[in-house]
Amino acid sequence: MGTLAVALSSATSIIEDGMDKNQIANLLDQIATLLELKEGSSPFEVRAYQNAARAINALDGDIEQLAREGKLKGVPGVGPTIIKRVEEGSWLKGWIARLRGSRARRVLRGAAILEFAGFARPEPLAAAEARAVGAIRTSYVISEALDGSRIMSDVVLSGGRRNFRQRCEVSSAIAKQIRRLHDAGIYTLDLQETNLMVEAQDGELIVYFIDLEDFRRRRSVPSSLRMLNLIHLDRSIGRFLSRAPTATAEPQDQANHS
Repeated sequence: MGTLAVALSSATSIIEDGMDKNQIANLLDQIATLLELKEGSSPFEVRAYQNAARAINALDGDIEQLAREGKLKGVPGVGPTIIKRVEEGSWLKGWIARLRGSRARRVLRGAAILEFAGFARPEPLAAAEARAVGAIRTSYVISEALDGSRIMSDVVLSGGRRNFRQRCEVSSAIAKQIRRLHDAGIYTLDLQETNLMVEAQDGELIVYFIDLEDFRRRRSVPSSLRMLNLIHLDRSIGRFLSRAPTATAEPQDQANHS
């Protein structure tokens, strides 16, 4: 029989098929209560279980069935959320994921790495694994939606292609965070412009790192990995610009050519 594994922070709960959302939510609430009573427990971990309980309890129907039908939406009570469903692939790949960590677990690990080092990222509320015959077949991640932010390219070009000052400000803020990331001993396997989101807060640009499953930590990031991250980012920006319509010229430019 298949199982659904719900993992948060350092703890994991294996939930058998057949349990409804209320039973799963109650179990997560019980874990949160036990963690509160346990000396030395992290308040973040307790809050994560409580948030996950509310999120799962708010879902209307079976989690996997809703995902299969494409009906997963934001969850009331915990703010706007994004629910990502990822197929792990073949049965063999599912077993490999079980051994090395599913994408859901890698998201939690990446979020912890970034939080510890003080980088902005979306808050993961819950991560789940659907297993069959011991292999992980599907991973789910429930995280907060960054409603006030936009991907890098949208922000850079929002003022038009000739808004050089804005482009420099955004590029400088992103470059500063990437350098700080590397100096903290952190790098990512997939640094693309779509994995960087920017939000203006009180006159300051906040850079969010997303796609958390690909973040890694080591004692120091060598120049080869630093350069590889920058090459990936540069190529993704090039792909975006090649797809961007040339008709995005500012109104004054269009008037000059009419």
